[in-house]
Amino acid sequence: MNNDLKLALSPDKFETLTYASHGGVKEKAIFLERPRAAVVGTVFVDDPERLSPRLVQIVRDTALVISSSFEVDIDGMKNIVKLRGQLGLIRVEELARSPDAKRARTSDDVVATQVFLRYSVDPATARRNIMNQTILFPDGPSHYGVYQQATISSVTHQPQETLVEFPDGGVVPDPDEVVQVRQGSTTLDPITWKFVDKTTGKRIGSDERRHEFTKAAYSFKKAVNYQVTAGHKIGMVVWRWWDIDKKDAQYTGTDQSWLEKRKELFGAKGSPCVYTGEIVRVSNDSRAFEHNINSFKGCSGAIIFLLDRNQPDGFDEEWSDCAIGIHVGAAPAGILGSEVSLGFSIP
Repeated sequence: MNNDLKLALSPDKFETLTYASHGGVKEKAIFLERPRAAVVGTVFVDDPERLSPRLVQIVRDTALVISSSFEVDIDGMKNIVKLRGQLGLIRVEELARSPDAKRARTSDDVVATQVFLRYSVDPATARRNIMNQTILFPDGPSHYGVYQQATISSVTHQPQETLVEFPDGGVVPDPDEVVQVRQGSTTLDPITWKFVDKTTGKRIGSDERRHEFTKAAYSFKKAVNYQVTAGHKIGMVVWRWWDIDKKDAQYTGTDQSWLEKRKELFGAKGSPCVYTGEIVRVSNDSRAFEHNINSFKGCSGAIIFLLDRNQPDGFDEEWSDCAIGIHVGAAPAGILGSEVSLGFSIP
């Protein structure tokens, strides 16, 4: 199965990228009108009425790009190509606090808290981002890619990259492993996914190793006693340094209209962008869910978190800004009920 990650053929990650844009998992702009889209501080938000400026500030620095290296054999020559997507850090344990952190603990200042508090974290992303796979080259043949390693880079610390270890890197899932995301009905076709599309990398940080990414600003907390529920408002924060082609979001308008529509839907490259939506349906076993957040190729692996406005009755405010899932791609085109994307739950 082809990845929906961006494919970089150049060793310079900030040069113009080409990418795998045909076949495999797709992404989709579900809502083509975002009239309220605005920049909040330094962050593009496609619907600022769905979350507070405080929440925007909390999630701003959590956007991380994963660059996965694969070895491919092209005409007898070994080549390294990179596929790019998103990754999030999930908090595990708070690390010992410094005097500055103890002072920040008594403050309501979001910035102070995000800078001084530290946690050990688990890197989480879509499993397809780090498994051996067939890579489709633009305007060319496909080649089998053997996973080598993965690095992550932060929107606030570009272009520095940090190596992340994945114990299951390169492992191809059992072909018989199938997840029933949606049961069929008279109005909806069923949706299946070939495997549980989420993975966790080697833990980062300890009291002895206080890595930059142990700062609270880079990570999400998990919701306590939370059950993924249809109707809950959600978002994901991503960043990119590449342009989005219209086919990467399944946009069918003209090339000229796409230039403006791209800004309205997805914001600018080089800065964090928050895209919002809600949970549409949940699988019977709660392992996966459907949602309607806009996405483009290169979004797979983004953390899905809960928003702090316009939630339905029964929503616990303590769940706001908590990670609850991993975005993996859009539903297959051409089925009844295809106007959704898919996520896997974080237990």
